[in-house]
Amino acid sequence: MNYKIQYGTTDIEFSLDRRNRKTLAIHVYPDQHIEVVAPEYVDLNEVLQKVKKRAPWIYKKRLEFSRLQPSQPKPKYQTGETFRYLGKQYRLKVLAGKPYVKLKNGRFHLSAPESHSIEQREKLLLNWFRERSLQIFKERFMECIKVSAVIGIKKEPVWQVKIMAKRWGSCTREGKIFLNPKLVSAPKVCIDYVIFHELCHTKEHNHSSRFYALLSRVYPDWKKWRDYLNENIEVRIV
Repeated sequence: MNYKIQYGTTDIEFSLDRRNRKTLAIHVYPDQHIEVVAPEYVDLNEVLQKVKKRAPWIYKKRLEFSRLQPSQPKPKYQTGETFRYLGKQYRLKVLAGKPYVKLKNGRFHLSAPESHSIEQREKLLLNWFRERSLQIFKERFMECIKVSAVIGIKKEPVWQVKIMAKRWGSCTREGKIFLNPKLVSAPKVCIDYVIFHELCHTKEHNHSSRFYALLSRVYPDWKKWRDYLNENIEVRIV
């Protein structure tokens, strides 16, 4: 459900998500969407007051994101368009034939019958990213778990890929981790940041000082790669 508050002459509209948690969190995303995650028992007026108190910070973050490169228009899956994979841009070459997607000679080769719609070509490419994400995430989890042993995380948690409109990753109260398959558009150092972030949530379920202390222990450069991810990689890549 959406709500809004007044900050000067500006309306700050946000979505409110109620969860089984103890603290309230405010997220401002690169597309300037604002999400408030609040405990189930907190009164709406208290939520509105806390958002109003953080309004200067919210306004500043939205302004920062508005100065970044604009979002790219929705792809038409035509020859010449570019798509990111592991931080690099690759041009697309569309061919007529049996359906497949390959990364070959520095290009994405997307083959499909001429009768295929944009949506069908989109699905082909999205499926390729999903398959690759399973392989890449498995590899990165293995490396991150080795480092995370210092904070008591010694085995790979239950995880799966899940397309999310506003998030790169999430962690349930039970410790199950979800990663957005579109995260494979980012460099591996950014993928590691998201994995470490969610692994730390299996120990601390909010963004408290204890949580950030854990994250800093396992990934000291997390702020650098979080900022790079927010400023250079769109959640939507296909």
